[in-house]
Amino acid sequence: MKIKQIKTSIGVTEASGVARQGNDLLIVSDAAPGAYYSFNVSSEQGPLIRLIPEKVVPHEFPGMTLAVDFESVDVLADERVVALSERLRSLIGESGLVFQYDDPLSELGERGLEGLAVRPSRDGASEVAVLWEGGWIEDGEVQAQVRRHLGDPLLPIFVTHGIKSGEAGLKLAIEEDKELVELKVPQPDQEKDGWRFRAPDLVWHEWRSEGGENVLGFIVLLNSQTAREFPGKLQYGPRWLQRFDREGNQVGSPLDLDEEAKKLLGDDRLRDANWEGLGWYEAGKRLVLVHDTPNKIDDIPVALVVDLPSSWS
Repeated sequence: MKIKQIKTSIGVTEASGVARQGNDLLIVSDAAPGAYYSFNVSSEQGPLIRLIPEKVVPHEFPGMTLAVDFESVDVLADERVVALSERLRSLIGESGLVFQYDDPLSELGERGLEGLAVRPSRDGASEVAVLWEGGWIEDGEVQAQVRRHLGDPLLPIFVTHGIKSGEAGLKLAIEEDKELVELKVPQPDQEKDGWRFRAPDLVWHEWRSEGGENVLGFIVLLNSQTAREFPGKLQYGPRWLQRFDREGNQVGSPLDLDEEAKKLLGDDRLRDANWEGLGWYEAGKRLVLVHDTPNKIDDIPVALVVDLPSSWS
């Protein structure tokens, strides 16, 4: 048995979530318990934004250092900044607990709640979606007796709900399986490459269908990896953005982030980036992504701004 010291804040070097509020990017990091960061982007056009440490401003949620693992961040319709804690399966704000999620969304083998998306409703409330990432369970993070019953990777799932202006201290009770929607993520040939996708983040998005109807759904960030035993060590594969409708069905083709980053930057500096956070840089037009270490440029964490494909509008 090993005793580990919990990491203290080292800034956005382990970025896990991003959102925009006015002229600021809001960023949460695995390395910053109970806090988020802001970074002014009023003079930034992208596609590459260097998150220079001296310009990143920390904001602590008072008394919330127990929320050691903020995975996503967004802004409610009443302008409250909320962050998603995977370990506490809760939304946390400046005044404490805003919303807690029921047991089926608990963390299991390093897989838990990672994605958060907020859109305003007509009545001033917020429509919220949270995303349980799915993917391969980390064998070393569960007991042997649990491991013996888990052989297959798990699909990402999401659940949506409302939060009225000023509401706090609430819990979402999940009583039926149908309340949890499975994302039907791509499943490439298991015998050929063994990839399986997990979903770290998402944003709400509305587009026009081929039939001319407006469709409300999501753009989901997908990362892929193989099982540890295939073909002998853990390997990472495609990194995509993919549209899904509210029933969890794929819509259209994915956007390959490796190829998109190469097109925008003219090189492969971000080819293997472990993208973890997704938000709107300009609503309905441009997205912003942040990634975990070790992929940095000039030893400075970065964000990438990506234009929405015209066919996705």
